[in-house]
Amino acid sequence: MSASFYTYIIWNSKHLRYYVGQTEDIAKRLKQHNDPDNDMSKFTKKYDGGWTLLHSETFPARSEAVRRENLFRTIPLDHYFVRV
Repeated sequence: MSASFYTYIIWNSKHLRYYVGQTEDIAKRLKQHNDPDNDMSKFTKKYDGGWTLLHSETFPARSEAVRRENLFRTIPLDHYFVRV
């Protein structure tokens, strides 16, 4: 069975913030973003109120997921997503 990799965008409606990342396990990673005791993401830890999954894409290789993550980080996401 081949692994899948994901690029994801999460949203914090309390602080009106987006975060872009990539992972092999979206559910696990989202729990880490919402866990105040987890040090995996210093950026999301600064903003309480809960992060929700807004968008994800699947790739067969991590390098492709990283490439897409880097692209998302260069564009203003407000142009592509309506704030919830």
